[in-house]
Order: sequence, then structure tokens, then C-alpha cells
Amino acid sequence: MAGSKRLLETYEKERQHKEEQLLELPAMLVNAHEEIGVLRAELKHANSFKSKLPDYLIGGLIGAIIGFTLTYLFG
Repeated sequence: MAGSKRLLETYEKERQHKEEQLLELPAMLVNAHEEIGVLRAELKHANSFKSKLPDYLIGGLIGAIIGFTLTYLFG
């Protein structure tokens, strides 16, 4: 009988644990939804022309220097 009592206690603990996890699910979904909103805003900002402009300027400057150097050396 002691073995079956322990088994029932184990099942009861597992059931309570699963119930607690289910109760936490709505809060987890709300947090995930908020996080997705934040990530979308960050992605929108990262892909904007305003944030890409420094990359374009630096790339253009480096390209001009390399082009000038190659033209000077081989031209």
C-alpha cells in the first residue's frame, strides 16, 4: 500500500505542476507578444534609410579611396 500511496502522491505533484504551468501560459503569451512588438520596432528602425546612411557613406568613402589608389598605381 505504501508504494501505491507514493505513486498517487507523485501523480498529484505532476498534476499540480502541469496546472501551474497552464496558469502561467497567458502571462507568457502576453510577454511574448510585447517582445515581438519591440523587436519589430527595432527591425523597422534598423532597416530605415536614416540608419543605413552612415554605412553607405563609409562604404562610398572606402570605395573612393581604393579606386583612387588603384588608379594611381596602375593608371
